[in-house]
Amino acid sequence: MGQRGRVGYRPIPAKDILKEIKNLSELMVNLSYCSIFLGDKDLLKEIHYIENRIDELKSILIMQSALATRDRWDAERLVSILDYLIGVDKLSDAAGDIALLAEMGHFINIGLEDIFLSTSTTLVYSLKIEEGSVLSNKTIDEIYRYIGEIFDVIAIRRDKEYILSPPKDMVIKLGDVLFITGLAENIRALLNKIGKEEEERPIKRIEEGVIDLLINIKDISEFMVDLAYSILFTHSRELAEELRNIEDTLDRFTHEFKLMVMESRDMSIEDKLSLISIADACERIGDAAMDLTYSVRRGLEPHPIIEEAIEESDERLALIKVSGKMRGKTIDELKLDKMGVEILAMKKDGNWLIVPPTTGMTLEEGDILLLRYYSEAEESLSMIATEEEREEVRKDIQRVEWGE
Repeated sequence: MGQRGRVGYRPIPAKDILKEIKNLSELMVNLSYCSIFLGDKDLLKEIHYIENRIDELKSILIMQSALATRDRWDAERLVSILDYLIGVDKLSDAAGDIALLAEMGHFINIGLEDIFLSTSTTLVYSLKIEEGSVLSNKTIDEIYRYIGEIFDVIAIRRDKEYILSPPKDMVIKLGDVLFITGLAENIRALLNKIGKEEEERPIKRIEEGVIDLLINIKDISEFMVDLAYSILFTHSRELAEELRNIEDTLDRFTHEFKLMVMESRDMSIEDKLSLISIADACERIGDAAMDLTYSVRRGLEPHPIIEEAIEESDERLALIKVSGKMRGKTIDELKLDKMGVEILAMKKDGNWLIVPPTTGMTLEEGDILLLRYYSEAEESLSMIATEEEREEVRKDIQRVEWGE
């Protein structure tokens, strides 16, 4: 999608490159969904910018890897990094294709209520700061504290300019449009607290059943990416096999979705083409997750620098072992969602439960929770388990998986 020019080599720490690539690719996916679901085609130029930056960083890291490879051992350790780059490249290309549909005017209005009914994981939403807003003239950090829920301001549109990944001390002004992402319940709480009602958007409405399945496909593809990073984080070959099973589910749902769209008598050819194109892009996002974990499935441990990059990125992962006060509680009673923490999987009796556990499930001594959270939730999560405790759980899993 973006134009590619000559990239001059300059040394950048590999961990910093991997961390920035992860942050940018996640931002790009979120912004692409903003463009198609929220009707903001002007975001495309920012998505172009992000894609070009990812391409530049990817080229620099490939050059650095080539210069650093001295023997077969070095080459094997670099395989996971190259797989990482291939996966992120596919991820950004798929996001770019979604945004391109928005540029051509193909928007989909799923409605604010529909978003909350359909989405079980994270969502993106655009919020305009209007006259009298309690958020006006507050810093992003002050807004976080005022709302009391964890979410992430991924971008701000100010006049005709976009500010990507704005710093927490940035003051929000009247007329700004905030692009936010977070768990559905947290975004709902934010909007309720500021008295925000859904605004009418001039975007086409699509049949309810079709949208439900499309949102399901979107959520599965994004979950696959989260799980892929979890596999690189834990080195878990068992999770890698589960990812393969989820890919089969995504392929089946995508096929069913295409049939549903093609058989519809109420949609135009243009609408059908747009919806199928979005589903194809979601499927490619799932394929990108598979590429990210290719080396693990081949029996090669990920390079340690990947773990470090994941630990320091905007969206992070953690492993905590159930003990003490957590024992005997249900998942709902932990209220992790209020902290901006999402349970991706649970290891119980030595087996991973990939489908997010039900809120009524009771936790037992020794259960392990795989969590995804925003960096803003780090302090709250540390009250449940320290970084040292979480690191020890991760090392234990790696030792079991690789027989060390």
